[in-house]
Amino acid sequence: MHIINFPDSGGLACDVCQHCLILPSLNAFTMPNYPNYFLGAETGSLCDTLTSVNENNNFAISLTIKPNPARDYFWMDYNLPSNQHAILNIYNILGEKIFHRTLYSYFNTVKVECEALPSGMYIATVIQNNKLVGSAKFIKE
Repeated sequence: MHIINFPDSGGLACDVCQHCLILPSLNAFTMPNYPNYFLGAETGSLCDTLTSVNENNNFAISLTIKPNPARDYFWMDYNLPSNQHAILNIYNILGEKIFHRTLYSYFNTVKVECEALPSGMYIATVIQNNKLVGSAKFIKE
């Protein structure tokens, strides 16, 4: 690894020092990269970035979002018990609620327009009787 002591200076004045950064371990031609893949999901976090977009949690209601990533709209499949409605909330990555809608038990699919949303990752949650019963992540292109 090399060090440039004065990166704003041109030519020899930048003072490049080759092999001046000594790493604490032996590694050929690259820096060591040891990510901790065993951290798992943070308990209670809707904005956990350690899990995949197609995460399958053990919720009472399963949610399927397609297409994912979405462009102008997406379809969300859900399975509510008979005669029990729920609320769909969509949060941005900062945890701000940006959308809500009632989900009715006599339907199994809802179309959600997302054309006006900026690109990024979003979290869809389903609340029933003031309890989180379903959650899914999706990406808006």
